[in-house]
Amino acid sequence: VQQEKQRAEGLTSELQRLQRSQQETAQAEAQKLKAVEADYRNECQRLQQLCQELESDRDTALERMQRAEETLKQQMQQFQEFSKKSAAEARQSAEAMGKELEARNARIAQQQAELQRQAQAVAEEQRKAQELQEQLTAYVGTHQELFTRFQSAVEQLDSEKELSKAVASEREELRRHRDEVLEALKKERDRAEKEHQDAEQARQDLANAEPPGPAQLAVSDVLISVSFKEVERPLQVKPWDTNFEEVVGAWLQAVQRSEQLQSSLVRYLKHLEETSTAYPLHQDAKLLEVHEQFADAAF
Repeated sequence: VQQEKQRAEGLTSELQRLQRSQQETAQAEAQKLKAVEADYRNECQRLQQLCQELESDRDTALERMQRAEETLKQQMQQFQEFSKKSAAEARQSAEAMGKELEARNARIAQQQAELQRQAQAVAEEQRKAQELQEQLTAYVGTHQELFTRFQSAVEQLDSEKELSKAVASEREELRRHRDEVLEALKKERDRAEKEHQDAEQARQDLANAEPPGPAQLAVSDVLISVSFKEVERPLQVKPWDTNFEEVVGAWLQAVQRSEQLQSSLVRYLKHLEETSTAYPLHQDAKLLEVHEQFADAAF
């Protein structure tokens, strides 16, 4: 009984301790609940204020939306009016551009026809230019020779211009001596013609005469042979060659030289024939120098 009593006292004290702890816990929970309730009230007030602000913002947004709708309607009306006006202007511009395009196409067709005619004319001119180019190529050699002679003539003309004053002063004196010079030239020409006739007669006699011995020329021998440094083949005159122009022409064709050298070479052969005293005659010369020396006689 004593143990049970002690145990009951212990349980009683334990129960009292638990009751005190429960009371303390209840008080702490009550304080916490009061604090939570106060926070809840504050939060409700804040949320209420926020709701009021949101309602105010909503009203403001609604007003702005209404104003925006009205503005949008006005802009849509203006846009429709502007679209109608732009469409009318675009139709007018398209019609004008269509007319201008038709006129431009007509001008382009006319220009194309003109270009076609010009192209045909250009083709014809090109054909003519090709023919002229071929002719120019054929005359290049002749042009080069003429240009050389032209340069020589220009140089001579320059020197003659410097002497023109002296020539003018001597003109009267030359006129006085002209008759004497003409007479002397006439006599010299007669003498040259007579010598040429004699040489021609001698050549013919030589060609027709029979050779008396091995010292005389044979018919197959060369009467005159001129070796030019610019040409490998010599210019040869046989005893039966009486036409120097044919001999020189055949030689120029064989060595592929210009026919403009023929007159000067013919004069050179006649000069050799007139001045030579013995045959066969072998002579070395330069073709350009012979042409320059004996070409002056042609003018």
